Amino acid sequence: MTETKVPNTIQLSFTGRVLTGVAGGTIKPGYLIKRNSSNALIAQDVAGGCLGAIKVAFEKEHVGLGTIAGNDSRSNNYASGEQVWAGIPNRGDRVQLMLKGEENVVIGDRLVAHSDGTVKKVTVDSGTFAGAVVGEVIEALNLTGLAAALVKVEIA
Repeated sequence: MTETKVPNTIQLSFTGRVLTGVAGGTIKPGYLIKRNSSNALIAQDVAGGCLGAIKVAFEKEHVGLGTIAGNDSRSNNYASGEQVWAGIPNRGDRVQLMLKGEENVVIGDRLVAHSDGTVKKVTVDSGTFAGAVVGEVIEALNLTGLAAALVKVEIA
């Protein structure tokens, strides 16, 4: 069986805009994020949609704190007050997003924001909020019985 090598980066194919800001709480690489009323970056807390542009937290490698002693830089969280590197991906860009624990997704499944920075599978129907779909899964991932993990996504 061939094992797929997972890149040690959030941006798989990225043409969007990079942004920085101060963390207003713990942020994991691959989280959907937003600005709060104090202009700090926090985990996206609106379930079912991203209001405004999609923003994705990148790994700390961008600020010199990437792979330390062989650790995966995608597992180094930003703490409150730290400088966060993030991006606003364009449609068609490919990134890794943090999939909510217990989710089981296959290629082609659509994802929306959960309420904690992660994304979750959604069945798109007439009740789906316009513009709510963040992206489409490009590599299957089964997290049944497992915690949140990164999943490869093409931005919608």
